[in-house]
Amino acid sequence: MTVQINGGLKMRKFYKKRFCLTDKGAKDLTKSTISSFLVYCINMVPAFILMMLTDELLLKNVKSPYLYFGVSVVTLVIMYVLLAKEYDDLYTTTYEESANLRIDIAETLSKLPLSYFSKHNLSDISQTIMADVEKVEHAMSHSIPKVGGMVLFFPLIGIMLMIGNFKMGLAVMIPTILSFILIPIAKKSQVKGNKKYHKVLRENSEKFQETIELQQEINSFNLSDEVRSSLYMQMDESEKIHLKVEQGSLFVMGLSSALGFVSIAVVSFVGISLILSGEIDILYLLGYLMAAIKIKDIFDLSKEGLLEVFSIDPSVERIREIKETKIQEGKDVELN
Repeated sequence: MTVQINGGLKMRKFYKKRFCLTDKGAKDLTKSTISSFLVYCINMVPAFILMMLTDELLLKNVKSPYLYFGVSVVTLVIMYVLLAKEYDDLYTTTYEESANLRIDIAETLSKLPLSYFSKHNLSDISQTIMADVEKVEHAMSHSIPKVGGMVLFFPLIGIMLMIGNFKMGLAVMIPTILSFILIPIAKKSQVKGNKKYHKVLRENSEKFQETIELQQEINSFNLSDEVRSSLYMQMDESEKIHLKVEQGSLFVMGLSSALGFVSIAVVSFVGISLILSGEIDILYLLGYLMAAIKIKDIFDLSKEGLLEVFSIDPSVERIREIKETKIQEGKDVELN
């Protein structure tokens, strides 16, 4: 129990520091991660039930069909409860944190010295409060808990698979790990590309703001066409950078997904070899194939989520900049 509490506290502290969340937001995100982990676990139960039933059918020693019916109904009920809990944790609490985070940023801004605002454009600050928090909000509801749940789930299912059959377990685990490891390896280039793209977006925003403010002067000096062309060029350049970033993500994700299919091929090859040597029967092969396919699906979702987590790094850094800026301190003085 103590280990679980300490683990939860460490996860909460990590989330708070990594994504600049409030205390309540980090706590709720930890709950969402645990809910995702439990959903991953319950989703594997039908495969285990099917394996047990297939084994008994092959041995012609089927137990009462009512037992399997009852277990299936209980599994469905538990699955429904866990999915409902996960949905509530992922979305309801996330939107609450989004509001709390915006309020927290606004309160921090009210305490900052005036020198901060002389160095930062107001449109840039409003972009942080609205767009950056929105990106963190989306990652909290769609990606971060899924990735965290997978980190908890994968070692557990890996140990179970290797206990069942060490060679078959390795056949599932090793290709899966190799396919996933491409995502963190490509992190540096992904983060760099996203930061560059967000910087260009900020420059575009400032340029549009400046153009709106100087509209009268632009018309007076007959510079409308020139300014319009300049804005279009900036937008085209930003889209080129965006396309390049997306192509990089697509390439990494595609290569990683292709390697994910290797696990199914490796399991088939190793399984057939072990069947021919008499170490396992066809049931083991079918069971590990189902496990490999299910784990591949979970990992594909986690890879997409991890890419989104990388993409919000610039937004998190801007929120952190505001929160870590030294606030203006002093005391009230009565004026005579």
